Amino acid sequence: MILFVVEDEPRFRNHLVHSIGWEELGYQVMAAENGAEALRLMSRVKPDIVLMDIQMPEMDGLTLAAEMHRLDRSIRTIIISGHDNFTYAQTAMEHGISKYLLKPLPDQEIIAAVQEAAALVKQEWEHKHNHESLERRWTEHLPKLKADFQLNVITGIYSDWEIQKRSQDLDIDLSRFRRNIIAVAQMDPLSDTETRFSGKDRCLLQFSLRCIANELLEEEGCCEVLEDSDGNTILWFADEGGLDEAGFFHKVNSLVARLITVVKEVLKLTASAGIGSCTPLEGTPESCRQAKLALAERVLYGHDIVIPYTEKDSGSKLWPDGQHLLKSLEAALVTGDQTNAIELIEQWIDPQISLCSTVEQFQESLLSVATLIIRIIQSQGWPVTEVTGEDFGYFLDLKQLQTKEQALQWLVRLVRSITGYAGRQRSSGRDHLLKKIYDMVEQELDQDLTLNSVADSLFINPSYLSRLFKQETGKAFSSYILEYKMEKAKELLLAGCKVHDAARMTGFKEDSYFIRVFRKYWGTTPGEMRAGN
Repeated sequence: MILFVVEDEPRFRNHLVHSIGWEELGYQVMAAENGAEALRLMSRVKPDIVLMDIQMPEMDGLTLAAEMHRLDRSIRTIIISGHDNFTYAQTAMEHGISKYLLKPLPDQEIIAAVQEAAALVKQEWEHKHNHESLERRWTEHLPKLKADFQLNVITGIYSDWEIQKRSQDLDIDLSRFRRNIIAVAQMDPLSDTETRFSGKDRCLLQFSLRCIANELLEEEGCCEVLEDSDGNTILWFADEGGLDEAGFFHKVNSLVARLITVVKEVLKLTASAGIGSCTPLEGTPESCRQAKLALAERVLYGHDIVIPYTEKDSGSKLWPDGQHLLKSLEAALVTGDQTNAIELIEQWIDPQISLCSTVEQFQESLLSVATLIIRIIQSQGWPVTEVTGEDFGYFLDLKQLQTKEQALQWLVRLVRSITGYAGRQRSSGRDHLLKKIYDMVEQELDQDLTLNSVADSLFINPSYLSRLFKQETGKAFSSYILEYKMEKAKELLLAGCKVHDAARMTGFKEDSYFIRVFRKYWGTTPGEMRAGN
């Protein structure tokens, strides 16, 4: 929650901003010297609570309150004034000011007033999210929620009871999904002679394919058009039982073939599709997997084709459920989860390598894994040679790995290298940001540095900066600024610097305020510190 302090008297303003532990209470603090400056800042950062004086230059507090009330009635305003005047108080109430406090007053009374205003702000937030609002948002998001539900059913995320429960929540009639066939469609790779489109237009072309599918298959009323996380167009055909299985499959095959033909006519480009087998509702993930496998076979049969899935006797089947495990391994590697990545190697890849009964199968398995690892590294924009180090040589000649044990050890070393590199990359990014903060504090020590001003200069969110700084240094940002200023002030005084100059060089505009803060921090005055040198 953002607290805005508007006070023209420097000493009292500094006290309100720096001497009360707002950050520990959950507030981000902004400050302005007068009403005109506050109004300008409000156009950039919207405060929740304003703590302000009445008599200020350029624009007084009551005028500012009236403007704020006109612009945003949700802002809670607290007046702290030295004027015990009924007319002031009456006018303040007319402008939506919730509290009128008289100086002088203890900090606890100020804190209590702010906390009371914060409670009212939170009540308004809750009111905005009442039942009517949630119901409207639910209706607006229902089509997206239904599409997400269907996609999650296809990808096998839900158990049977979850399917039943979520379908009831979304008012989806599952009776129409007695028979299901999943098809996966995708635009074919562009030829070297294509001049209208390039590789960067892939998403646009896939979107065009989905639009054509929606328009064409909507007439049939038996197909849901979805998009999976890889950008594939998923076609979910459902039959309520009007056709036998052969008739249903023939209908789906005809509709998908028609879609591929229309795409070619409209876009003057080709697309292909794979079709899975007919299954009950709980079998749709398998039908989708089959459709993707069938689509992959266009490399054998060419483009502009519809390929139905057929079982193939391929001896020992390598990499079962490969897509799921591939994504799990990729996620573990790029997030630096070394333990999980090694477990996947040992529980997934190692058993498959052990099943190899010929040298050729062994080499093919290693080639598959090596290709996968290189793709993962390159997808992050990392140099393969730098990440893998001395183990890079095995990529160039896999025959150097002459035993299954040697191959597993190599893979485990690669996992450690990749996850370690990923961790260093993340740490480097945080260290770079902290260095910028430290440099800014050092270079602008004579300024009134706050969490918000530093965050604005670095173009980052103040909350993120606060949490990151606390996580990395173990102390609040305001505590670090105070500590740094006091250490620097001590150093300057011990070097013979005058109290007035030490105050200015550490960002204090008022000597009296500097002396008070210095004595509270060090237990002695700046003059005594300087005299004791």
